[in-house]
Amino acid sequence: MLEETDAAELIGGAVQSAEGIEVGEVSAVTMNKDGEVTEIRMNMEQSLGMGERTVILPRGRYLVLRGTVVLQLPLENIRQLPATEDRARL
Repeated sequence: MLEETDAAELIGGAVQSAEGIEVGEVSAVTMNKDGEVTEIRMNMEQSLGMGERTVILPRGRYLVLRGTVVLQLPLENIRQLPATEDRARL
């Protein structure tokens, strides 16, 4: 469980794939009143480098290690995560 100050320090920090490749940066962290992280949002490049998109990281599929969010997903699966605006349409 992260402390609120630790969660705030994640914003702007790196997000890495399971292979250790940097895939984006934390743009927001949401916590509930019990101090549990309920959502982490990440900004990452669009396919072919055409701008940026924001995705919500799947709960239970990441670890926070020394200020870096490490996804327990391979790079190819991360690229397939829907953008937040795509999720709103589902």
